[in-house]
Amino acid sequence: MEARLIEEKKQNMEAEGFDVVTEYDIIQGYSQYGKGDLLAIKGNLVYAVECKIINKTNATKKRKKVRDQALLYASFAKLRYPSCRVKGVWATNQNWGTTDAVSEERSRQIVKAFLMARYSPHVLDIILRL
Repeated sequence: MEARLIEEKKQNMEAEGFDVVTEYDIIQGYSQYGKGDLLAIKGNLVYAVECKIINKTNATKKRKKVRDQALLYASFAKLRYPSCRVKGVWATNQNWGTTDAVSEERSRQIVKAFLMARYSPHVLDIILRL
């Protein structure tokens, strides 16, 4: 069901003229750090799109998770495309929305906090230099 939602959003973005990559590495070439659902690029605009199916079990928690992931993955995308305007997009079977455009400085803070919570300082240094 989630795959159907991702495909629907991909088709919507392509219909709007975006080039869309599915299941992309959030850190290019390092899949172990996570994969995003969709990365949509059109000119100077980049959307990091995260999709989730929300059911009755932990619905509030899942809505928060997809929004947080959209912001995190938009932050990674901003570091990859620093000259572009980057936003996170979340899409569920219930609704969708966008984050504000993320700045490079804010993106670094978000990415650093995420990586520090999960990896050693050595790994953090390597990744932030990519």
